[in-house]
Amino acid sequence: MKHFFFAKYNILFFSVILLSLYLHWDSSIYPLEGNHDSIRYLEMAETMLKGEWLGSYNHMTLIRLPVYSMLLALNSMAGWRLHIMQHILHILSIILLSYALKSAKTEDWRNTFVCILCILHPVLVMPVNYVATEAVYTSFATVVLSGFIGCWGEKNGSLFCMLFWLITLSISLALLWHIRAESVWILPSCILLFTLSLFCPGVGFSARCKKLLFLFIPFLFVFVVKDGLERMNQKYYGISVAHEIAEANFVNAFKGLSRLDGERHHPHVPVTFAAMNEAYQISPNFFRLKSFLSEQKDGKGWSQFGCEWMGICDELAGGWIMWAVRDAAASAG
Repeated sequence: MKHFFFAKYNILFFSVILLSLYLHWDSSIYPLEGNHDSIRYLEMAETMLKGEWLGSYNHMTLIRLPVYSMLLALNSMAGWRLHIMQHILHILSIILLSYALKSAKTEDWRNTFVCILCILHPVLVMPVNYVATEAVYTSFATVVLSGFIGCWGEKNGSLFCMLFWLITLSISLALLWHIRAESVWILPSCILLFTLSLFCPGVGFSARCKKLLFLFIPFLFVFVVKDGLERMNQKYYGISVAHEIAEANFVNAFKGLSRLDGERHHPHVPVTFAAMNEAYQISPNFFRLKSFLSEQKDGKGWSQFGCEWMGICDELAGGWIMWAVRDAAASAG
């Protein structure tokens, strides 16, 4: 972890960082439409600042994980401009990546080239300007990657260096895991990086055993944070879940719905109206949702977004089916 500031390439590297900040400085922040998206994150941040956790309970209270709203609340307390804070998080993640690559003995010119490409990557121009988890998701994923590379690069390094990367990896993995519901998809990459970190060449048996013990800590930290969120929701709402999209009854309901009409493939449509019609006949409780769900077609209600963006107007496309079913259940009491 010595000599982080590259003797030959540091001026270019940090000049690009300043250029990136300059280009983003006068940008504007945009909240996405819909009470289930940006507005919900902002509402949760507001209630956190009031000391009310996620606010009074209704069917919208626990639809989102609260980690991003915590960042919004902290940013509000600091008085920073949101898009600048989100962009600075991205820059810091690239600096950590550069630090990790340096620990792994990557050549300075390769290190600098990779990091400059990351800072100027066009996929990050728009997300940081939105009130959405996408604005920070890439940053946390980059820090997770950096943490694994750092643990691998240290090999038989000092205990202090290993602890630095271990703490970095633990915090970033826990935040990443709980910022979006689909963060579970990083697990295959984590397993691969875990294996590479553990069995990297040049590591003795005792150092490998120590690293094995250390690398379990980030995964343990993920469960600790999950347990903390569940306890908070249990305390305030009597529901022991991190968010209700993962609640067992909701998951089981969609498992059942997705098995209906399963012989035919319907791109971008998880549950067809034909499948719902079968469910109405089987389940008296689901039949109670029929009047609401039957209105969610032809570009109306929750079919509006799939109709406008995907050209699917006669069905509920993509993830909008989840919000439609939840609103239908709420309308039925």
